[in-house]
Amino acid sequence: MIISMKKKLIITFLLGILTLLLFYNLGEYNQPTADLWINRSYKFFYEVKTKNFDQTYVFYHPGVTLMWLVGPVVYYFPKYTNYLYNQTINPFDARVFYEFNKLALIPIVTTIFGVIILNLYLIKKIFSKNIALIFLSLLISEPFLIGNIRSIHVDALQTFFIFTCFISLLYYTKISQYKYIIISGLFLGLALLTKVTSIIFIPFIGLILLASNQTKYTLKKTLLLTTLNFTILIFSTIVMFYIVWPVMWTDPIQTLSNIYQDGIAESGFEHNLGYDYMYFANIPNNSLITKLLHYPIQFIFRTNGFLLILLTISLIYIFKLKKQITN
Repeated sequence: MIISMKKKLIITFLLGILTLLLFYNLGEYNQPTADLWINRSYKFFYEVKTKNFDQTYVFYHPGVTLMWLVGPVVYYFPKYTNYLYNQTINPFDARVFYEFNKLALIPIVTTIFGVIILNLYLIKKIFSKNIALIFLSLLISEPFLIGNIRSIHVDALQTFFIFTCFISLLYYTKISQYKYIIISGLFLGLALLTKVTSIIFIPFIGLILLASNQTKYTLKKTLLLTTLNFTILIFSTIVMFYIVWPVMWTDPIQTLSNIYQDGIAESGFEHNLGYDYMYFANIPNNSLITKLLHYPIQFIFRTNGFLLILLTISLIYIFKLKKQITN
């Protein structure tokens, strides 16, 4: 009882630190691409307000969740300044930008904070309070992640939506309640609406379901159940993707075609960005070496040493455990 109370107090304390890290002096930091997302958010929300739903395709990312969160703030901010200062002021005006940036970030940070609370609940249910404590400790020790949460950008939203999709799916494999596979699909839909690169996780979702069922049932039942579960999850994803993005109501096929054309066929690794991906070596951006090593190097560069050490220890433990099982 005393140990349980101590863990609750520690979790409460860590949540307090996380709240402070996320909300204290909110608006001071600004991503280099924040202006782009502010303008995109305004256009998106303006088209929604004027019911030009076919014009709500703004960018191939597509960043829809971010634009829903930031768009109303950008749209109504001039009315806010008119009420407060008796004049209409552009959000980018230096006199009010800090104030605007804070207001625009509140819905983003609040959304992510709510998702983190959900993740804590699911992790505690799947594993234990100790693992939930470790999860929370890792969160507050990761400055790059905290910085991204406190900025007008899609990466943090995508990260937590995908993570929630994964954790919900793990919880489903433990208790077999279909509401959690639906929740997993809905969060995958939110991740795709945020950044379409989330699609790369779909094969892993299928493999998780297959591996989970394979340990419980015969081959035939495993394949049937995996197909059913995967279908429910993907259907939930499609529903979320369709409902939240108004352009999908008008021309879904053309929208998906635009995403492919703008985001994959014509984008990929751009060679004219004005800087080198492999900035420490004289290697061109279109080199095979760059395409293979860019993201692993970025992972190492952006991750703190504490997390890398724990990752190494975890991998060693998994290999040792696998060796014991096979023997």
